[in-house]
Amino acid sequence: MEQPIEIEFLEIGSPQSDKMKKKIELTFKESSPEEIKTVFPLRTEELAEYKPIAERAASPKQISHYLLGSKITYNVNKIAWYADKVFQECCNSLAIEKPPEELVKLFRITFSHAVRKHMLFHYKVERGSRLLPEDRYWEYRVKIYERSDAQTKGVLEEALADAYAVTYVEDEIRALQSPVSVPVSKESLVAGFRKMIRAAFINDSRPPGYREAKNFLLEFENLRDANTVESIQSLLLYSAILKGVSNIDGIFRGLSWLYRELTFLEPTNLEKWPLPPAPPYPTKNFLLFVENFRSDASLFLLLLLPPTEEPFIDKEFYPKRLPVK
Repeated sequence: MEQPIEIEFLEIGSPQSDKMKKKIELTFKESSPEEIKTVFPLRTEELAEYKPIAERAASPKQISHYLLGSKITYNVNKIAWYADKVFQECCNSLAIEKPPEELVKLFRITFSHAVRKHMLFHYKVERGSRLLPEDRYWEYRVKIYERSDAQTKGVLEEALADAYAVTYVEDEIRALQSPVSVPVSKESLVAGFRKMIRAAFINDSRPPGYREAKNFLLEFENLRDANTVESIQSLLLYSAILKGVSNIDGIFRGLSWLYRELTFLEPTNLEKWPLPPAPPYPTKNFLLFVENFRSDASLFLLLLLPPTEEPFIDKEFYPKRLPVK
């Protein structure tokens, strides 16, 4: 992402870099999540957009879904600007006035990965709908996801997408290489960026729907740590402890509600927190739906090929340089 950096930073080779390296090493690793503060009230959909197959057909009932592909478009200059904003606010809360240039760029990459994971969750919802006895994704998009009050009351899918993104972006963070000019340890880099991404996407400044992501982190952490369908089944006992019945929807409550929305086209009330709905389907069907979000096995890829991904420059986005605090 080559957009101009919009915050104050230390250029590569700055004599202050070595001193700053020691501070970053300590604060990234030792700071508590509560110490890192940022405000991110923007809908993730304003940074990128998932365009489902159904949207590209004048009538999805007339044109085979398999003949068309879905797409993700990324507003790269907007992503870069908000990544800088979040990073600046997080650094300010750690008393880091001017972060090194390479760290700013690495955080941009991390932030863009989180946005991408959010969009890929939407793809997996469309893909997972084909595992249901009846694929009603088009109706679901119109009646629930795009309903008139979706932005004011929130949508379950957005909460789940943010929770999924925050959980699964950790793999991308661990793949980052520490910058040569500021050789911060890999451990400190991962710890700091992970806390910053969580601070951005899991906070009460998020829009309706998105801010409920905090309620679904545990189920995606469990899903990420489950290596096979069998290991997911082993969560049945934990689910029974949580809910008092032997249904896996107790641990995967968000995905259970999503399955219900796709089946009955009834939106979940995010202002209330009822128990997960009693599954109106065999547990094995729900397990396959859950596995769709954990795995990109060939079985699922045959249902719906991965979306094409395209960046674009938003020529109507004219941000001001972020002020130094």
